[in-house]
Parts: sequence; structure tokens; C-alpha cells
Amino acid sequence: MKPALTHATLFVGFALLAPQSGGLAERFKQLDRNGDGKVYWNTGLHGGKENHWLRLRFSGVTDAALIGARVEVTASGMKQYRWIHSNHIYKSGGALEAHFGLGRHERADATVILISGRRYDFPDLKAGGYLDVNLSTRTVSEVHLR
Repeated sequence: MKPALTHATLFVGFALLAPQSGGLAERFKQLDRNGDGKVYWNTGLHGGKENHWLRLRFSGVTDAALIGARVEVTASGMKQYRWIHSNHIYKSGGALEAHFGLGRHERADATVILISGRRYDFPDLKAGGYLDVNLSTRTVSEVHLR
């Protein structure tokens, strides 16, 4: 089986995510040190489109309170962790969000722990969506992109 992406070297790049593609990175452009670039297109071959994912954005607290938070997602006993930070890549900033690949799992539990020690639990989240997790009201709602 051939890998979906080949000959990738990490320097500087960007990815375009398309919600209609089921959470797959649709295109990725990589630039090397000479400014030469390669563009990769993810076709979803090799079972990628059958996998589930969960994208979380956060509200109800200030960005300052959110930075440094640990987000833990558990699906069928398997755990993944993400730390919320603003500097995703050299000389760049990014959204204070977390994205998790869930494979074949359709539901997951999420826990957010702020650096202050406050803990927020969000059980039984449905995979395949972009969700707003409001920490002050402890509610979850779907984000609708225009």
C-alpha cells in the first residue's frame, strides 16, 4: 500500500481544511528553505474518509485563561491529549482550538483542565463535528460555518 503523502520535509507550510471533506486536510503546501514549494492534495484514499474526528473551540473564558489548558479526549478507553497554545509554528499564531482524530470511534468524552486547576468534563460528544465548548456554562453547541 502506498502512503497517502510522500516526500514530506517539515520546514514551513500551511494546510487548508475543508469541512465538506469530512475533516481531512484537503491541500497542503510545503515550502523549503529556498522558497521552492510542493503542493499535496489529500484524496481521502486508504480509508481516510471513513475515520471520525472532533474539532473543539472554546468560549466562556478569556484567551489568557485558556492558554496552557490541557484537553483530554477519551474514546473507548483510548486517550489523546492536546495543549492549547497560540504559537503553532515559528513566527505565527493560530486558533485556540483542539483537533482529534478518532478513527472508527463515533463518540468521545472530553475533559478540559485550565492551568488554574479548574476541570470541565463534557461526556459523550458526537464525532464528525466542529463544536463550541463553553466553559462558563458547561454547554456544547455545534459551530455552523458559512
